[in-house]
Amino acid sequence: MQEKNKTQESLADQTLKRFRTPESMQRTAKRKKFSTGLIIINLVVITLLYVIFSGRKPGEEYRSSSFNYQQLNFRFSMAREKGTKSYVFSLSTRTTGNRDTVIQFNQSMADLIVSYGSIVIVKKTLGRNISSLILKPNETDIQRTTIDHYELQMFADGHPEHVVSPRRSLIQFEKAYIPLLAEVRIRTYHPLSTSLTFRYEVEPL
Repeated sequence: MQEKNKTQESLADQTLKRFRTPESMQRTAKRKKFSTGLIIINLVVITLLYVIFSGRKPGEEYRSSSFNYQQLNFRFSMAREKGTKSYVFSLSTRTTGNRDTVIQFNQSMADLIVSYGSIVIVKKTLGRNISSLILKPNETDIQRTTIDHYELQMFADGHPEHVVSPRRSLIQFEKAYIPLLAEVRIRTYHPLSTSLTFRYEVEPL
């Protein structure tokens, strides 16, 4: 009986000694260092992604659309100011031919309409009281107007049911937004229009 216990103790001691050898301890330490290294790398990657996405400024948003009509090129564009977060809309008209070009408008050049579906949020005039343009070759006329972001925020505050919430994740890269349409309707005798879609990022309450 005593010999059996000695044999069992001997086997147990051998097993412990095997696991406690310098080689096994070194391997364990290496595994711990490797795991720690992976955790640090993952944290660095997550931090970089957060900085990139959270640092995206509204002023970097720019969209445009253009088309030709009767020797003229119309370009409708939208940009967001960095400081005020307001939207600047512009309509540029440029000749594409090699001679003077005349175009007539009905009272004003164009209407700018920002809407959500069939709901008109803001309506403004571009080129007020301009009933005609005479442009020389390569000459460009530019009309601008600004929509304060508070006008869009008021709509978002009054219609929370239209706000699209971002998917939940450990780190929130996306922001809640409302999908909007900006349309310019040019007041020629044969009405023309073009539009841009954009996301208005809702300010947190």
